[in-house]
Amino acid sequence: MTQRRGRADGFTLIELSVVLVIIGLVLGMGLTAMGGWLEGKRREATQDRLDAIVEALVVYASQHRRLPCPADATDAGTAEAGREQREADESCTDAQQNGIVPWVTLGLREADALDGWTRLFTYRVDDHPTEGLTRDGGLDMSDCDPAAAADGTPETDCGADVAPLDFLLNKGVRTADADGGNILNQPGAGTGAAFVVVSHGPNASYAYGNNGNFITGIGAVGDDEALNRNDKAVTEHLAGGGDAYVDRLVDESGTSSQFDDILRRPSITWLAVKAGLGPRKPAS
Repeated sequence: MTQRRGRADGFTLIELSVVLVIIGLVLGMGLTAMGGWLEGKRREATQDRLDAIVEALVVYASQHRRLPCPADATDAGTAEAGREQREADESCTDAQQNGIVPWVTLGLREADALDGWTRLFTYRVDDHPTEGLTRDGGLDMSDCDPAAAADGTPETDCGADVAPLDFLLNKGVRTADADGGNILNQPGAGTGAAFVVVSHGPNASYAYGNNGNFITGIGAVGDDEALNRNDKAVTEHLAGGGDAYVDRLVDESGTSSQFDDILRRPSITWLAVKAGLGPRKPAS
């Protein structure tokens, strides 16, 4: 009687196929998890660098009693890269159309001026030549008298008989909350943003790359992202002077109106107080 041979060593093709499918699924889940982890780290780095930039601007304001103008993104690779571009009248060059964080002027590294996706942070400031915050002493409210009567007249400089509100009127940058349809920082009401710093997020729409190249409309972008571009060349310091920069929750819907920008937009009063330049009643 012939004895049946035992099963041969090794896997059949079907078994190998099953094993390969399982390995593929495990690798796929691992790569997805890794991608999510990396994206989270990029967002975390972006938030940390934004906070560091705000702190550097506070220190700069404390030392110089004004805010710096932006650097020009198109100066990448030149001696002017990362340096503020300021005119003789103390306004900023080229209407800040290519405005980015001036890392050299702020004493930061170039890497500190890049978000987690290695794109340059957009930077916008109020640079009106007679009222703006880039003028010499333009942020100094230390002589403002909180008890002074506000007559609704914008003041070029703050004095003992000037109320803080008079100093603030028609200064700063406009920002809006698109979700609620409200103006958050309104220069005409004396609540303008001292500056706006923008990371254009993962889709990089309207950002500048670290080589200074402008990135137009990567992916599907909506009107809100288009408003956060710095090449729109509008006068931002006036209450009605152009579209506001938009600050709202990140939209993760993946639709054509997806918004993924990350902003910092502190008020003038917040910055002045942090820099030790806030209003103080003169000694009697």
